[in-house]
Amino acid sequence: MDFRGHGRSEWARPPHYGPQAYTIDVRGMIEFLGTRVVLVGHSMGGAVAQWVATAHPELLEALIVVDSPHGPPPLFRRLMWRWRRKTQGGMRPELESAEAIKRKFRLQPPGTYMTRDQQEQLAMLGSERLPNGKWAFRLDPNTRAWRRVEGRVRRPKLKSLRMPALVLRGEQSTLLSARHARRMHRKIKNSVYKEIPRAFHHVTLDNPADTAQAIIDFLTSP
Repeated sequence: MDFRGHGRSEWARPPHYGPQAYTIDVRGMIEFLGTRVVLVGHSMGGAVAQWVATAHPELLEALIVVDSPHGPPPLFRRLMWRWRRKTQGGMRPELESAEAIKRKFRLQPPGTYMTRDQQEQLAMLGSERLPNGKWAFRLDPNTRAWRRVEGRVRRPKLKSLRMPALVLRGEQSTLLSARHARRMHRKIKNSVYKEIPRAFHHVTLDNPADTAQAIIDFLTSP
């Protein structure tokens, strides 16, 4: 699913983004499906999955967190994102062409095994042509300023989880250290920890085959 303000989902007006809002969205989707689910989340989605699992454990069969820390990311990364929020906030930038979108697109964090062609395809999936003929990324810039609405958010209480859980980390991730990932694994009773080789933070893009196999092995194990 695309969170509000992301991908093809509508933008929230007035702007209301952040963990609490996204948790509401996920809960609504699961309740609409009418069945317990295996919830898989990567990066920010993994953080939201942790909040959903701790707030609404009755909705989940299992939890899979992919390269997503428990709590805020490393200080250096937080400072970089804070700088980006200040310099890129406000109106959504409009670019003259699809080629300009491709040139501007960057993965964050930047490490990846994707080819440039694959990154350009990803850029086009996350952008749209506007009625005035220009191009823009689909993301609502206000998603970066969610703390103005929600304020500080407490970490989800992983020790309270009793459902089966899998903690996945990209072997070369710069966002989630091996030490932090193993600490998450120890906090979640009956969890499994696995590192995906040949993968930076964007695990599902860098090594989709091994990621899928790790999930399948986890779900089919006795």
